[in-house]
Amino acid sequence: MWQDCELHRAHGVSIHRNRNSFFELVNKGEYNWNVKEHRDMCRSMLMTACDLGAVTKPWEISCKVAELVTSEFFEQGDRERSELKLTPSAIFDRNRKDELPGLQLEWIDGICAPLYEVMLAHNASPTEAVTG
Repeated sequence: MWQDCELHRAHGVSIHRNRNSFFELVNKGEYNWNVKEHRDMCRSMLMTACDLGAVTKPWEISCKVAELVTSEFFEQGDRERSELKLTPSAIFDRNRKDELPGLQLEWIDGICAPLYEVMLAHNASPTEAVTG
């Protein structure tokens, strides 16, 4: 499980590091599939899009996925605190669980919406994800 948490954490760090660069490249028409760094950024963004798919499932499944993800994040935060003597970021810190709704809104506004907009710019099929 720890390896899964590490992979997810690395993915999260990658998103924050690369998303603005990726969005900028795509919006300027400078994205180039032949450039490895561009493909890596795209893969990271597509992993994010896949992560978001859980909310399209029936309510019971969506709730279960949310519980599992939250549990995994909190376990990682606990290990960061106990083993690495670090203060985990808010999303991984069970002591700050009351902040989760606001963090989720930031995630939607800062990552999900821009990602769907970029996807829409290159493929008309996800229109409903952007327009509701």
